Amino acid sequence: MLAARTFLVWKDGDQWDDCQDSIYPMPDDLSGETYAYAVADGVSTSFFSRRWARILTRKFGENPERVFEDWQVWLEEAQAEWQLQIEKIAHSGKANFIVANGFRAKKPAAATFIGLTLTDHNEDGWTWRAALVGDSCLFKLGKDGDVSSWNIKSSTEFCNVVPSVESWPRLNPYAPTQVGSAPFGSESPIRESDSVILATDALAKWLLKRHELGQPVWGTILKLERSEDFEDLVRRARSEEDNSLQNDDVALATLSFGAIHPVFAEQTFTPRPRSTEPKSEAADPVILRNLWEQPDAKAGLLSSSLERTDRIKELFSRTGSKFVLQFTGILLVLLGLMLLQLMKRSAELKHLTRENQILRDQATARTLASKDRAIDSLSISALEKESDAFHQAVQAVSVFEYKSSDSEQIPPDQLQRRSTSKPRR
Repeated sequence: MLAARTFLVWKDGDQWDDCQDSIYPMPDDLSGETYAYAVADGVSTSFFSRRWARILTRKFGENPERVFEDWQVWLEEAQAEWQLQIEKIAHSGKANFIVANGFRAKKPAAATFIGLTLTDHNEDGWTWRAALVGDSCLFKLGKDGDVSSWNIKSSTEFCNVVPSVESWPRLNPYAPTQVGSAPFGSESPIRESDSVILATDALAKWLLKRHELGQPVWGTILKLERSEDFEDLVRRARSEEDNSLQNDDVALATLSFGAIHPVFAEQTFTPRPRSTEPKSEAADPVILRNLWEQPDAKAGLLSSSLERTDRIKELFSRTGSKFVLQFTGILLVLLGLMLLQLMKRSAELKHLTRENQILRDQATARTLASKDRAIDSLSISALEKESDAFHQAVQAVSVFEYKSSDSEQIPPDQLQRRSTSKPRR
């Protein structure tokens, strides 16, 4: 008989809307026997990763076989759905310039992903197959007491750079690792008293670390029934003195096939919280000096000082990431405002340059027209002067001919007509 549970808890100090992890089915939607399970961990520094993680888990749950038949087509459909949602947000009146510019620049969301499906149940057990991308982990606890894990085998393998599924197409995208039982893989089927766990990175790392240290807590994980029980476990694990659970979003799915194996049932969580000291009044310097001279007291004071230093470091580690995110957001806003001002100034400069060019062209045209008119005026004046000079020359020649000619007498009126008439060319 299959007993399945799903859980989801967000970071301390955050709200439900801030949670970047997603799971299928959601804890409130788990009813009857479900044969598809998925977890996704949105990369908090990427673009709208929460929506992307939810799209991945939901689409897997709706049709898990498509992931294994054609991963690329399934991924493109998920990407198209995310892009449509973000486009509506970016083009709405409420979107700020960071969202609008991020969508225009095709800034991607990213998430790690695990999808598990149970395909058949026979006398040999359950046939299963899974697809994995990134550092979310799949655990299989066998009835022989062995623990198998995919893709991470050791707590030392976790790092800040991990493969992920992105919401925009990219060159050389990460392909999922596929594992399963025959005919899909070489792993053994899920048999009676076996258990399967799906966990996002923070919880997976904590579970592996405790298993490596000989302090496994598989029994506590598999016996979880209510969301309140899981929230209490996460709270206590985060306050552990050694090997505490990282303050991160946590998604968990547990599948038990029959009774929990006794080996794992006995592996429960025993809290060892950090010691807390009551506040004390300020001590007299003389008393402190006397205490410091005593070796035991000196060691106690040093230990107390170191514990306070550890608490301060922990406080900085918890608040440091939020401070960095807030500072980064403010810096991005300032850079965006500066970019808008530069774009505005650039547009104004282009407009002024265009107007100056038009004015220069107009002035050049007017200058050329004035020159043409001046040249025409000078040409007409020169022609008139040449014509007057020619007439005077003709008249002088006529008078000279009249005076010098003894045989030919030209009447005065004819002479006048000859002097005023233009010579033929």
